[in-house]
Amino acid sequence: MNAYVFEDGSAERNVVLALHTFSKKFDDKKYLDVYTASEILHYELGSNSNKSTLNLIGSHEHIFSRVPVTVCPANHEKISGFQDVISLFDAYNALNSDLVNEIADHRNAYLVIENAKIEEEDLLKMKSMGIIQVPSGGKVSWLTKEINDSFVKNELDNIERKIYDMMDEVNFNESWASNTSSLALRNKLLNLENRVAMREAFMEKVINQRLKNLFVYLLKKEGKFYDYRDVAVKFTRNLTTDMGGLADVIVKIKDICSQETLLTLLPFVENPKIEMEKYHAEPLRKEPQSNEADFATIQNQVLV
Repeated sequence: MNAYVFEDGSAERNVVLALHTFSKKFDDKKYLDVYTASEILHYELGSNSNKSTLNLIGSHEHIFSRVPVTVCPANHEKISGFQDVISLFDAYNALNSDLVNEIADHRNAYLVIENAKIEEEDLLKMKSMGIIQVPSGGKVSWLTKEINDSFVKNELDNIERKIYDMMDEVNFNESWASNTSSLALRNKLLNLENRVAMREAFMEKVINQRLKNLFVYLLKKEGKFYDYRDVAVKFTRNLTTDMGGLADVIVKIKDICSQETLLTLLPFVENPKIEMEKYHAEPLRKEPQSNEADFATIQNQVLV
């Protein structure tokens, strides 16, 4: 959040320079670290005659041969996902606030007395006794504001629905049918799935770059070479899963795919290879004995 990077403008968007500003606990000074492809420069930020100054306080080299900073943007435009709905949030809050104010203003209602005249002394008696006496044809009522609550509610619902549409989200607070399947939920979340898939691509790239840096460190530290491409990055959706449907799919394709591949379809199996080892390590169950042998024995005894 407090870093700035300069990229080379290529498709890989390699970082050529990174600036990191920070402060330390129990220290009022601000510091700046400058990351380059070969070293990290440490500066102290100061001010002199209303001018900002940079004081070099040290530097050290690093082993990565490139800027050890990775960037994970939310999208290609590098803007917040909430930017499109900020105005809708403001409108929703303003409308809700105005409605609350209108209800609160009802406490300042006026008493209207028609076709009658009441003295000030009589008003005090009316308040203490709780009785209002007016001549024939007189009328007493409260003057209050009329609020079209249906219009306000519909407008709030429209804004709320628009917010969910702009965010490609589904309002799970709505009433759902008890037999709604996970496939139906996924269809409703299709647009959100596409947006998440795009962000997963950014995340996967960042994780691969971090693995590159980690394996460079291990090569320097332990003398062992690891290829980051041998590490598979897997993202798991935090959504409900139709286990019955998965079981049907596994049964139908069990003669086509290996058992280890089928285990990858089950969300509760984290490592299919380890699960296979546990499966083979279990004691074999005894197969049920056939009744044919017993029947043949009884038949021979009867014949004898």
